[in-house]
Amino acid sequence: MKKLLLLPLLLIIAIACSDLEMYTFEIPEGYITETTDTDDNFDSDDTADDEEDTDTDDFETEEEEQEQAETYTVSDATGTDDNGYEYVDLGLSSGLRWARVNIGATSPEDYGNYYAWGEIETKSIYTSSNCVTYEVKMEDFSGNPEYDAAQANWGGHWRMPTDDEFAELIDECKWTHTSYNDTVGYIVTGVNGNSIFLPAAGIYSQSYSLYNAGEFGYYWSSTPHASKTGSAYRLYFYIDFWYIKNNYRFCGHSVRAIYDEDFEYQQDSNTTQTLTEAPEQLYFVGLNDNWDFDQQLYPTTGNEWKFEGVTGVSSCPWGYYFLIEEDNWTDCLRSSTGIDDGTLAYTSNGYNIPFDDTGVFIWTVDCENLTYEYIEVTKVSYTGFNDDWTTTAMTQDSDSPWIFTADITITSASTTGGKFLLNGSSSYYVGGSTEAIEWKTNCTQDASLTAGTYTITLDFVNMTCTFELIEEEEDDNSSNIITTGTINGYEWIDLGLSSGLKWATVNIGATLPADYGDYFAWGETETKKSFTSSNSETYGVSISSNISGDESYDAAIANWGSTWRLPTAAELRELYNNCTWTWTTQENSDGETIKGYIVEGSNGNSIFLPAASYKYKTTTQVTNQGDYWSATTGSTSYGTQLKFKSSSITTQASYRYYGCSIRPVAD
Repeated sequence: MKKLLLLPLLLIIAIACSDLEMYTFEIPEGYITETTDTDDNFDSDDTADDEEDTDTDDFETEEEEQEQAETYTVSDATGTDDNGYEYVDLGLSSGLRWARVNIGATSPEDYGNYYAWGEIETKSIYTSSNCVTYEVKMEDFSGNPEYDAAQANWGGHWRMPTDDEFAELIDECKWTHTSYNDTVGYIVTGVNGNSIFLPAAGIYSQSYSLYNAGEFGYYWSSTPHASKTGSAYRLYFYIDFWYIKNNYRFCGHSVRAIYDEDFEYQQDSNTTQTLTEAPEQLYFVGLNDNWDFDQQLYPTTGNEWKFEGVTGVSSCPWGYYFLIEEDNWTDCLRSSTGIDDGTLAYTSNGYNIPFDDTGVFIWTVDCENLTYEYIEVTKVSYTGFNDDWTTTAMTQDSDSPWIFTADITITSASTTGGKFLLNGSSSYYVGGSTEAIEWKTNCTQDASLTAGTYTITLDFVNMTCTFELIEEEEDDNSSNIITTGTINGYEWIDLGLSSGLKWATVNIGATLPADYGDYFAWGETETKKSFTSSNSETYGVSISSNISGDESYDAAIANWGSTWRLPTAAELRELYNNCTWTWTTQENSDGETIKGYIVEGSNGNSIFLPAASYKYKTTTQVTNQGDYWSATTGSTSYGTQLKFKSSSITTQASYRYYGCSIRPVAD
């Protein structure tokens, strides 16, 4: 009766806790399951919640009780390596031998040491903050002594098992829950009759205490979770189940090594290579999820091996590394460890360097000694404009810390241009003759400015420097302001911007605001089916830095006529800096629901920008992203575009041959 009453209750508990992956009944052998936890605690079924399920003796069958009463033995070692560590041949298909004891143990029933995943030393407390592999993108490291506790501690042919090798142990062996020398665990018996004992050694996590010892077993594999950078796979067992499951990397688990005669650690020859001559240039890739070659470091004076430069960082989801030649993805300076430790390896393999900060940073890379360092820029000031060499601090944007702004009154062009000093040092400064920020170059944009007061904006993510004239406010009667109208049959809306710019309500080629419309390569006035570098009319061609209003290159005036034109990069920035952007959906002409942004001006008027993405060759490349050309060039290969997603809005350089949307403006 007791069994019948408890079984429904147990089912209710299992259903109620299904999102925590509480498993009460035996899992099929070889089953692999995954956690879905998102908080910064170890699995709920690894601690007190499991203790609620430990009263399982009432469910044992007579056969199980008989097995518990029997005495089991563990096989003697079938071999010993040169370092004196014993292994047992279980007759597995792979031919692998399994260690007779855990790492750190002297007998099969000893618990041995506990390791966080990818760490080779024990410690007193196991937390996410002191785990060197937590939230680091990594590959399977079996046999790599930098991360493999078996190889690091025992050497030779020893390594940690992969998840597949644990699966082989599950599939090809008999598992018997028992007590061996007064220690609870599993006897694992191979097809040849040999056996090993895995003690239920428990788990360390988030405190100094050991949990579930004598009940649960947790054994790390070398295999990371495919998508969760804070998780990896382990063997997990209890009295009535044994299977493979992922868990947080910072937890302290047991390690049972395997002996692989075919394996002997050899350091990747790529990681020991050195550059034979100093590179001519050095490129970033990966910062701001940018994989183009438009972020560059520059040789330092007097040392051709050392490079330095500045860039802003808004995100770095996949890490970054350095390349020594444009479009050459083989000659890389990457991390050999996957950790941000200041060291590099000259290799085509290796790991991306993780980076979690946002802001502005100065990088220094020593290509001879394969080291790097970076410092955060917390202060930017300008000097030299109007031939005044006193310094004036700029204001850092609290929401976008890679942007600095300041107002300045220009009375006349300076003799040599101004400078923007980083961290107050005359050794680190930027400038440029155009909107593009250049390293250690004076800013001479003031030579083309009329006298007046301007807002300077330094955007280190897009590497742009802009001067926008602050116009004096005029008294007007707002009731007499016309905020909508048409030009040449195309509707415009006034968003109350200080420039007074009129924005079109639809893209070129569109009927409704949510229609994608036509796609254009930068500087071309007609749409086409395929967009490539070979059929681009402007790729690699030197053109004026601003094509707005030029009928030869501006698709807006070429297709809509009158005063319609392409917006400049500065006008696109005015749009996203002075309007409210709300990610939403609207219906297009075909009745489809289209994602994009409602852009609302200070006067309450708004336009909708659909996320039409961009085209390369004949294919639309991504979804839920908007790409809109400006009239501003970047270099002979690039044009400047507005790019947005649900999580970000920015202007950046992009290849001219890409097919992007165009939203016209008129003065």
